[in-house]
Amino acid sequence: EKNIFKEFLNRQMKVEFVNAYPKIFFDYVNSGRRRLSVTTLSCLLSGVPLHKINDLHKGKALSAEIDNERLKTRLGYKLKVIKPSLAAKRLIKIASKNNFTLFETFITDHLGHGRNIEKLEYFSKVLDDFLLNVIVSLPKEMNLLVCSDHGNYEDLSIKMHTLNPALGIAVGQDAKKISAKIKSLYDIKDAIMETFD
Repeated sequence: EKNIFKEFLNRQMKVEFVNAYPKIFFDYVNSGRRRLSVTTLSCLLSGVPLHKINDLHKGKALSAEIDNERLKTRLGYKLKVIKPSLAAKRLIKIASKNNFTLFETFITDHLGHGRNIEKLEYFSKVLDDFLLNVIVSLPKEMNLLVCSDHGNYEDLSIKMHTLNPALGIAVGQDAKKISAKIKSLYDIKDAIMETFD
């Protein structure tokens, strides 16, 4: 009911969920099953449109794997595998049109559970390059918050989630304020919203 997209929309602010989904995902959603990520469910409940593969072709969205590799090789989409630096530029361009932009990758979770070291190493390089390019290109008026809800990617000796502290990185003009506010997952929304007060 009080998800972050609704909070921004109630303030007449622009929001966007930048991820693009394949047709199989929309078929799943339309089947009536509701085992969806919190982000996807929040979009559906708030009327925030979900991007489709065509938006990737137009450079108006990002794939969860950042470079489109899985969509191309596993699902057969005719997409270019893009460099993480290009994905970073696209994210910043999209974010510059919104008050709040969210990008979500679940690939780290899938790879952590699957415990495939080769794929993990490949995606780690993609993710590192992407984050580095976002951080060095971040406009001074923007904030970046990178967060995770649990660990598992960092320890392949177990298949389950770990009890390690989850990742949190804040960059930008309000980074210190955001970092000081967040002590747990429950603090993230308020920390973000307070930067607009």
